[in-house]
Amino acid sequence: MFGFTIFLLSESLIFVSLFVTYILLHNSATTWVPPGVTGPQLSTEIVIETTILLSSSFVIYFAERSLDRD
Repeated sequence: MFGFTIFLLSESLIFVSLFVTYILLHNSATTWVPPGVTGPQLSTEIVIETTILLSSSFVIYFAERSLDRD
């Protein structure tokens, strides 16, 4: 269980660092993409799908907790 926890924490750290890097580069004064290329666009579809994905993790968590309690 300890190894799995360390694995999940390391994977989370990778994704958090990617998000932070994206935000910092996107908000910087310099251009971070080559001329003529547009950066990724945040659409409502992406926000909805991400919310569904994250909320499913909470559903699984609470389902496992209730299984442990029978």
